[in-house]
Amino acid sequence: MSLLDDFIEQNRPGRGGDLPDPAQDNAFRVNIGEGYIPASLGINKSGIFWLDKVDFTISSRILALSVANSILFIVFEGGKLLRINLQKANDITEIEIPLAKSDSLGQPKLYVDPTARHVLISTPQGANFYRLEGWAKAKPLNKFKGMFITALAWNRSLMAVSGASTSTHPILLGTHSGEVWEAELQASDELFKSDIKYFHKAREDTSVYELPLQERVLGLHAEPFPVDPKTYFVIMTTQTRIYQFVSQVDLFTGGSDQSLFRQLFKNNAMNPNYQEIPGEGGAGTLYLYTKSRGLDIQAASSAIVWLTSMGIYYGELVYGSQKPGGSVVKGASLLPYPDDDGGAEASELPISAALTEFHIILLYKGRLKAICILNN
Repeated sequence: MSLLDDFIEQNRPGRGGDLPDPAQDNAFRVNIGEGYIPASLGINKSGIFWLDKVDFTISSRILALSVANSILFIVFEGGKLLRINLQKANDITEIEIPLAKSDSLGQPKLYVDPTARHVLISTPQGANFYRLEGWAKAKPLNKFKGMFITALAWNRSLMAVSGASTSTHPILLGTHSGEVWEAELQASDELFKSDIKYFHKAREDTSVYELPLQERVLGLHAEPFPVDPKTYFVIMTTQTRIYQFVSQVDLFTGGSDQSLFRQLFKNNAMNPNYQEIPGEGGAGTLYLYTKSRGLDIQAASSAIVWLTSMGIYYGELVYGSQKPGGSVVKGASLLPYPDDDGGAEASELPISAALTEFHIILLYKGRLKAICILNN
């Protein structure tokens, strides 16, 4: 019986209550205009979850937001990127996004690496920008022009080894047209020198990596096995499919004539591992949980969530002797979305999620909901 059959036959389990109401008197307030973040928040932490108010003094609309390593990045309409250090009261930096006069950000994608040193912004119009820690202005990536990057896989393990590097190391880029590219960004302060060390398609056989109907890549993750750093797995998601690729790689390749991931995709060409959950409307995005302390970005991911139209695909990750065509996801299940509480249309699906050790946090247009992984 398939995962989808199990989902259809199972009874919907009871759901817990909504998140506790935020304590209005203990709201967390931030005034960006004055550059002030209170050192003592006075948050009431009596419940499992709590909400804190954040007040912004802004002159334009927020288009995208991302947090990594306690650093918050916000993209604003008009071409402004704001960097806020959540651990220091006055550490707020405004960064220019050099848009051409005829360009607009639209609804951009914002990608921040686990160290918060590297930032990539991609627009639906195909304009792409890169910013390294310390830069006052992002740089346009002209070689990426015309490509809307809808998913990105950072190379966490190599970043951990190199520390505060000016290189992203090999990363994977998924596009709106269903293509996967591999690139390495090597930052340069020279005005006319490209920041792209190399850039090419991470595939040779298009029948394997050209996704059906040019379905856009919505989730992308690459990571080595903790017991064997030469064995990598890549997970890729679309609105209806989840793909897995497992293979050994040559860690010493990379550069203009080499590729870290090309052999991985080639080795999985004959027996690609994928699962399909049909339907429309699901976010299709991918989230992984890594139990780490501080900035231990070498810690292995242990669980996965994929937002589908039918429910929440959840499974644990196991690392063993998997070969190409194998799976690292164990005990996958399809959890139904929480029952509607009257606050929105029953058909509304979450637009984003976060995965913790024991909960899946779902973001809707006007509220948050949490599901306990232990009892659904």
